Amino acid sequence: MGRALRAVAGSGSAVHRGNAELPAAGRRGDALLDNVFSHNGSYGNPTNGDYAELKLEAGHPTNCFRGNTELGGGSATSSPSNLEQTNPQCGGSAAPADPNPAFLGEVYCDSQLDLSLCLPTDHYPHRTRVVMHPLPTNLKTMPNPCAGVPANPWCPTRRARRAAVST
Repeated sequence: MGRALRAVAGSGSAVHRGNAELPAAGRRGDALLDNVFSHNGSYGNPTNGDYAELKLEAGHPTNCFRGNTELGGGSATSSPSNLEQTNPQCGGSAAPADPNPAFLGEVYCDSQLDLSLCLPTDHYPHRTRVVMHPLPTNLKTMPNPCAGVPANPWCPTRRARRAAVST
């Protein structure tokens, strides 16, 4: 089974009282439990809510959802809307596919991958420019950012670095 998840979703926020983080793409068998959400789904589009699930392939462990609420009371909103009723148990048993076409269509619309899937009522604000704020000047630098890090393209081993320099 996967790990328990605390949600941090959309344009709103999750008040961290639960026991989780949003899954990386492709995670399965995870639990989204006892989170308190605030200000998600404010664009008013279909499937806008606190959290959603896509299962594009069958046979992977089931994710579970339980005890998630809105700040101030009430149930959190999900897509499909009944996730807490259909997937409350965390057992990791194999799940059927559920492509959640309404949510998938909204993802394609918002990302502008396929505008034909946008509904006439959809509203997703799009960034018109990027603002680069100045970096703080009073931060200490890391003395050795590669210390204790496994070898990788940015932090090769000493031997590999010497070999690269001597050739």
